[in-house]
Amino acid sequence: MKRMTVFWAGNDESFNTYITALEETVKNAKGYVNSPEVVETEEDEIKSRLLSIHDGVGIITVHGVTTNNDAWYNRYFGLVSYPEIVEAFYEAGTNPEVDEILMDVSSPGGAVDGVLDAVSAIKEVASLKPVHAFTSSMAASAGYWLISPAKKRYATATALVGSIGVVAKHIEFSKAMEEMGIKETVIRAGEFKQIANSSEPLSEKGRKVIEDQVNYLYDIFVDSVATNLDLSVDYVKNQMAEGQEFIGQQGVDKQLIDEVKNFEEVYTSIVSRIQKNRGGSDMKNRKYNMASALAAASTGVNLEPEGGNVPAAGDTPPAAGDTPPAAGDTPPAAGDTPPAAGDTPPA
Repeated sequence: MKRMTVFWAGNDESFNTYITALEETVKNAKGYVNSPEVVETEEDEIKSRLLSIHDGVGIITVHGVTTNNDAWYNRYFGLVSYPEIVEAFYEAGTNPEVDEILMDVSSPGGAVDGVLDAVSAIKEVASLKPVHAFTSSMAASAGYWLISPAKKRYATATALVGSIGVVAKHIEFSKAMEEMGIKETVIRAGEFKQIANSSEPLSEKGRKVIEDQVNYLYDIFVDSVATNLDLSVDYVKNQMAEGQEFIGQQGVDKQLIDEVKNFEEVYTSIVSRIQKNRGGSDMKNRKYNMASALAAASTGVNLEPEGGNVPAAGDTPPAAGDTPPAAGDTPPAAGDTPPAAGDTPPA
């Protein structure tokens, strides 16, 4: 696939994932439908594939390389779009069942274009409901930019955070084209029009243009993170924004994250606070296994049972075939002997 300059807030692997997704989609276009099947949902159903709701917590799962391209094939190539993230946050922000929001992030970053819009949307929702962020693997570059507006940021002891910086990759094919007997002539009106194209060797002037753009985007990144973390720009530049990657407690020491915790600890503390704020109502019988909640969140499955609470821990479920008592029936007193088989019940 022919490409020129791409501005990227992510690592080399994330960039290659993005390019592979584009190339494979083009190569296999005949095998795909033109548009995804539209599935109608009930008005009160969760619409975003990134959002699931458990115990009043809206879990927004951002796993993969981030892109501004809101394509239907993203999920098949491990991509997550910024428009999807915005949609999930707006849905969680307006859903009355969501008291607090937890971002579960596992991302090496991705495209620069679009990320600031997503960050702005997260900040907007965070002004309405508490937003927390967690990573068990990686929240790097644009992935870290996304979690920076969170009220609290958590990572496991081995998770990687940071990698604040911007790169640009320019590729040109002039020599390859020459070897194939192809010569392309560029005629421009305007000194800087296509100054860094893929058909000509990159000139010093073209290189300077790209460097200036990278530095400009880098300043936006740094200023945004400094504002979100309530730190000075100088501190962010000197301590965390030279592209360094920090692991677990190192991220705490640099103020990139607040605490080293696992998912269960983070989730439980949020649920406990919601229970307290609700006075214990609606929540006291909802007991989920944390691993199940996390797994469900990553697949978009909602564990909330239809119609209310799950049985409390220790409750004995009715035996198969038992008939529930009719509305208004009085249960037998403790110690009463049930009628023998064949007895006629009193009129």
